[in-house]
Amino acid sequence: MEFQTKVLVIEVDQQLVKTIQSVLTLRGYDVCCADNGASGIQKAFEYNPDLILCAVKMTPVDKFSFGALNHQLYKSFTLRYMAYFKFDSCLV
Repeated sequence: MEFQTKVLVIEVDQQLVKTIQSVLTLRGYDVCCADNGASGIQKAFEYNPDLILCAVKMTPVDKFSFGALNHQLYKSFTLRYMAYFKFDSCLV
């Protein structure tokens, strides 16, 4: 049986989630997604990911509260925060 790295993606922008999920799945990763911090916490406990890609701005649980839960999981994981902005909404 082949081992697949499990990645949990927590992001509110569903277009971005679909893109990340597509790219990671094509690369052979097992991907699970959550659309907010609260569901991300639940899925982290259920899914037991090896890596969590997490939005910087989350509701109703912020990134600091979410990161603190790392110590409560029975298996440690790598947590990476994502930040981006949309160019079309910038004033030039």
